[in-house]
Formats: sequence, C-alpha cells, structure tokens
Amino acid sequence: MRHQTRITFGLSLIATLGLAAPAAVASPMPDQSPAATPTAAHAATPGSRADMDGDGRPDRTTFTKVRSTSRTHTFRLSTRTATGRTISTLITIPANLSTTTAKDVWWGAAPIDGAPGAEVVLDRIAGVGDFPDCAVYTIRGGAYRILRAPGARSDRTDWSVSNHPSQISGYAFSTSRGVRRVVATRLKMSSGSWDAPVYSGYRTTYRWGRTGWISSGTQRVKDMPDKRAQTYAGWLGITLR
Repeated sequence: MRHQTRITFGLSLIATLGLAAPAAVASPMPDQSPAATPTAAHAATPGSRADMDGDGRPDRTTFTKVRSTSRTHTFRLSTRTATGRTISTLITIPANLSTTTAKDVWWGAAPIDGAPGAEVVLDRIAGVGDFPDCAVYTIRGGAYRILRAPGARSDRTDWSVSNHPSQISGYAFSTSRGVRRVVATRLKMSSGSWDAPVYSGYRTTYRWGRTGWISSGTQRVKDMPDKRAQTYAGWLGITLR
C-alpha cells in the first residue's frame, strides 16, 4: 500500500520549477488504441497478480510507458487473464515532469468495489504537487473502465486522498454480510495553525449497489485535532500492491 504521508512542499516545488498546474487527462480506450512505440522508460514495469476479471483466478497485469511528448506521457494498462485473454487500454496524463515513469503513476491493485475482481489505482499526476489525482480502473464487460468515486458526478472526478495541513481526505473500505461499504472522509482546516491544524467536514458512508456507490448517511465532523484526523487519510481497509 502506498501510504498517504503528510506533504507540505509540493505546490512551492511546482512554482519553483515553473511547471504548469496539473490537469488530469485520462483516455481509456479498451483494445482500440493504435500501437505505440516503446521508449527507454520501460526500465521498471509495475504490475499485479490479482484476479482482475472476477473469475477467482490470478491474472497478470502490467503497466508500461509507451511514449512521451513535451506535453503528455502515455501508458498501457494491460491484463492477461487466466484464460489467455488480453484486456488493455491506453492512459494519457500531463507531462508535469519529463522523467515520469510507470512506477510514479502506479499505486497498485486491490478489490475496491462490491463486484468480483480487483481494481487498479493510478495517480494521474505521478506524485507532483500536494494532492494526488487518483483514478480507479476496473474491468467491466471485458474492457477497462473508470470506476466512479463515491459521490462523484463524473468519471473524471478523482478519488480524493490527501494528508495536508489544509485538507485531509480518504476512504475506509469494509465488507459486512456480503455488502461492500466505504466511508469517504472530507476534512478541511477550520482553525488552529499550519503546524497544529484543527479540522471540520464530513464523513459519508456508501454501500455498493447495482448502479455503483449509494449514499447511506453522512456524519458531520467539527473541531477534530490533527493527530486523529490523519488516521482517516488515504486508502484504508485495502492493501494496494
């Protein structure tokens, strides 16, 4: 699992390097993308042996960089299933750093929703800045699709995970009596100081239904101290690997 550690310098780093503010661009086009020319960035190829298609057998998933331009990096997410079928998609992200590798984008795979099979988590800004731009990819109908975040109105809405003095957010997953649930936490600094922030916000519980995540209640949070708030940051209840 990639831990969501407290980061306080990312935005100043972007300003210092003169980089443009990152904008998320994802282009999942299952099995319809033109062949790309491999680059030297194949040095490290992250991947997983998790069951991705939900048949209970381990599959082989890889994430490789296929090309770069001055503005974008393009990667291929590919799964070879236990039956020998290949499911793949191209994913394009902003070239915030020219040296971005597949390992910078890959966070891992784990069962996230309530459907059979695991999902893949990627950071579409590859660790640049204070706040990751996480997207979750899942196999549906034999193709990779974006899994919409709980409460999101669009597939392009990122899964918000952060551990920053100004904002803390994360997801806590659990399964009870066969029902998959997640508690999404959204906290913002409401008082205190940059070194000792105090947070307020909300924690919303969702359950997995036939159409996706369904809200089942929201708890308001007020004046939560920093130490406790940080326990809600990141991906909880799953192990990304």
